[in-house]
Order: sequence, then structure tokens, then C-alpha cells
Amino acid sequence: MPSVNTGAADQAQAWPRELSLTKIDGYPELAALLTVWRAAVVGGLPPRRIDPLAMPRQLLPGAILADLIREPGAASGARLRIRLAGTMLCELCGGEMKGRTLDEVMPPADAAAMMAPMLTATAEVRPLLIHRPAIRFRDQHVDYVALLLPLSGDDGQVSRVLEMPDPATVRRRRRSDAA
Repeated sequence: MPSVNTGAADQAQAWPRELSLTKIDGYPELAALLTVWRAAVVGGLPPRRIDPLAMPRQLLPGAILADLIREPGAASGARLRIRLAGTMLCELCGGEMKGRTLDEVMPPADAAAMMAPMLTATAEVRPLLIHRPAIRFRDQHVDYVALLLPLSGDDGQVSRVLEMPDPATVRRRRRSDAA
């Protein structure tokens, strides 16, 4: 994946940081979602889907569900194709995201920062609580805490990931304010 030199400080600022799952209680809606996911895990295999009616409604506008597309020639060995994106994310990206890959809707450094923990969640088959600082969407930087949940695909392999930002942590800044 080609990278755009936006300055080392800008790229470092956008890299996500994993938070301990022991802190999940500080994010009640994410904690409720994690409980739903854990209840659906069978024999160590994550569920194929989580019923949206079982999720806290406040989380849905920020939802992103992506399919892992294995591409041996890609820099990371995979891409993530967006299966579903909530209204808040579509608004930030300026339109529908369904069917597009992360690197088609975001600058390369930000797509890589989004993708890295998603790939970790699917490869290690474990939920991740992460802080995403200054991810760029068009003319805004967005900071937030999110829960990433691996999901099984139709073939039973772990090949999907659901990311849910905690709406109470979402901070939007114009690019000029983010420097």
C-alpha cells in the first residue's frame, strides 16, 4: 500500500493504542456490546453476526462492519472491504462506504492505522479496546475509543470485524485545529 508523506508527527498521531479490556466498564455501551458478543461465542469461535437489536442503539451510527479480503500481494497481506457503515461514518467520509475498501475512503496512512488493529482482532480472535487518535476523514480529524470484535464469515473462518466507537468519546476537529 503506497504511503503519503504527511509528516512524521501527523502519521504518529493517527496510530491507534490498545487499551486493556479491564477498562471496558468505563464505556458502558461498549461493555454491554462485549457481553452480547461473549455470549454468542461458541467453542472459541466468534459469532457470524450480532443482532443489531441486542446492541446499544447509541453505538449504531458509528458502526463499521468489514470483511477481510486476503491479498498476498498487498503490503499487509489483506484489505478490509466495508460491508456496513453507520450514518456518522458515511457523513464523515462524504457518502456511502458500503462495498469500498478502507484505502478507498481514507488517506493511506489513516487506512493503515484503521486496519492494523482490525487485522489483529481477526488474526488473534479476540476483542480489542482501542483509542484512535486523529484519524482523518476528509477535512476532519476524529478521536475516539472503540471496541473491535472479530466475527466468523459464512465459511466459519474468522474473516470479519465489527468496530463500534463509543459515542461519548468521539471528538471532531477540523484539520487546521488538529495540528
